[in-house]
Amino acid sequence: MPENREPIRFVILDPGHFHAALALKRRRADVDPVVHVFAPAGDDLDRFRRTVESFNLRADDPTDWIVSIESGTDWRDRFRREPFGNTALIAGRNKPKIDLILLALEAGLNILADKPWVIDSADIPMLERAQSIAESHGLVAWDLMTERHETTNRLLLELTREPAIFGEWKSFSLESVHCLKKTVAGAPLRRPAWWFDARVAGDSLADVGTHLVDLAFLAIAPDGTNDLRVASSKRWPLLVGRGDFETITGLPEFPPEMDRDGERLRYAGNGTVDFTLCGVPVRVTTRWEVEYPGGDWHAIVALGSRCAVHSEQSPDGRRTIAIRPASQGLLSSVLDWCARRQTEFPGLSARTAGDAIRLVVPDALHRDHESLFACVVDDYARLFRDPSTLSEHEWPNRRARYAITTAQPDRCSRAGSPVP
Repeated sequence: MPENREPIRFVILDPGHFHAALALKRRRADVDPVVHVFAPAGDDLDRFRRTVESFNLRADDPTDWIVSIESGTDWRDRFRREPFGNTALIAGRNKPKIDLILLALEAGLNILADKPWVIDSADIPMLERAQSIAESHGLVAWDLMTERHETTNRLLLELTREPAIFGEWKSFSLESVHCLKKTVAGAPLRRPAWWFDARVAGDSLADVGTHLVDLAFLAIAPDGTNDLRVASSKRWPLLVGRGDFETITGLPEFPPEMDRDGERLRYAGNGTVDFTLCGVPVRVTTRWEVEYPGGDWHAIVALGSRCAVHSEQSPDGRRTIAIRPASQGLLSSVLDWCARRQTEFPGLSARTAGDAIRLVVPDALHRDHESLFACVVDDYARLFRDPSTLSEHEWPNRRARYAITTAQPDRCSRAGSPVP
């Protein structure tokens, strides 16, 4: 198949999440600067426009986006009549996201969509329909899976594939804590009210959990899934006070449809799911806090027969990775592994730190969260040029991970249930 040489022309549908703007923080030379936006008028659209304008006006490496907006109650119909582009960029409300993905695929557009694509197991058949349309029409449908590109995640994945260092899989645990209050693109983040409505946004497992489950698939079953069973799943709320809600959203009162506990809002911000993948026990935990000292926090522990690999992001944003050997004599193997990774990770080294071996990752190799979006756009551009490079495992893995993140407590048992 000849390489597709036409420019990527983004069409953005209902950009209700700040990730829609972050995907435009850098413009590739092969991306048309004219971006068409189809969305209802309102705060979501205004926030998106202001953020993109700030990218154009920044002093350091400004962008040159030209944003053309089609708003109003009939924006979907106008998109169907004349979609303008060849790639739908979708990052907004979670519940209707799969509807927008199907709308764009049926209009003949490729897809670059933020997670989660579905937040309810009842919508997984719609995911299968999206796969059918994409494959039958030769369209690319790609996720904004930023955590695949984070440096310590990449190092952890590679270490677990080194039998001389890691040995055989024993277990995998992944936990994240995110903050409702944070700074994005240099300004305090204003979240829309729908963020707190589980019927629209889903819960934390269905949203943030998608990243963590994706990493589990990449680590344990990179060549395809098998023997996947969900053992248990639970959720519990984060209680958010009225003052914090106003600071985060700008609204002085809770919307009447929101789930409340007296004077506090019950935010569906916490959850844990246990499953086995290829016989390996995996636990994914996602939590939200109103604020956490310093910022978001993440911890991953991959346990092998020869060592445990620990990856952590401290609240100050610094990511570290360490190896805890099960016995002596692993340092020479790790140093040899670092030497063989210099092309991809220049300057990578290791040193002992107590009973652990700590990887020394040069500052130049670290990427902050916002810069990871450019990496995902680069991934998409490669697939856009040559769709044949898409792994045959992406669609099956996508379906499986959403079956896990949407698994409800009353549908799981300790004995385990196969993913439908």
